[in-house]
Amino acid sequence: MSGPVVVLTKFKSEEEAVSLANENRFGLATSIWTYNIKLAHRVASNIDAGIIWINDYHKNDPSSP
Repeated sequence: MSGPVVVLTKFKSEEEAVSLANENRFGLATSIWTYNIKLAHRVASNIDAGIIWINDYHKNDPSSP
């Protein structure tokens, strides 16, 4: 059986969080959870992923490719 896979990792700074997120060569999707929406958008702009959700996950039409 395969995926989906969820990874949770502690980090000490925003820079470290972005670095950890971008180390994964699969980077298909990511979700950022925070109370600070400005921070979420700033971090999202630095993450290399196919799709990024903020305070949500997989909010799209399941029939989409």
